Amino acid sequence: QRKEVSGAMRQAEPTNVENLVIAARIEKQSGSMDAATRLLDEARSYINEQTPAHHVVELADELYALEKFPDAWPLYERIADPRVDTHLVKNLLYSYYRSGETEKAIQFSKRIPAEHKTPFLLQVELSVLEDIGDLAAASDAAERYLKAHPDDLQTRVHLATI
Repeated sequence: QRKEVSGAMRQAEPTNVENLVIAARIEKQSGSMDAATRLLDEARSYINEQTPAHHVVELADELYALEKFPDAWPLYERIADPRVDTHLVKNLLYSYYRSGETEKAIQFSKRIPAEHKTPFLLQVELSVLEDIGDLAAASDAAERYLKAHPDDLQTRVHLATI
C-alpha cells in the first residue's frame, strides 16, 4: 500500500525530490536497495537552486545513511553552516573524510568555532590531519579544542600521543 501511495505521489510530481526520497525509503525498507539507489540518484539529478532546503537535507541524509558519502557531501555543502552546531555540520565533515576529500575536510574544520566542536568533530579533524601526517596541525587543533573544552580528558590523552 505504501508503494502505491508513493507511486501516485511520484506520478503527480515526477521531479519532486522529497517524493523520490520517500519512495527510496520505502524501497529500502522492503529490501530493494538497487531500486532505492536508483531513486536517490534520480532525485540528485533534480537538485537545483530552487530546490527547497529541507528536500536537500532529506536527500543528503538518506545518502549519508546508505554511506554514499561522495554523493552526500555536495548536498550538505549547499546547506551546512559551520558556525551553527547541527547534524549537517557533522555529516558534511564525516562525508568529506569518508570520501577522501582531505583538503575540504581540513578547510571546513577550520571554519567550525572551537566552542561548537564536539568530540566527534574533533576526532574526525584529528584523523584527517594524522592521516596526512600533519601532526603539528593536529596538535594545534587539539590545543584549540581544549581551550574551549578544558575538562575533556580523552582529548588530553590524544594530544599527548600526538
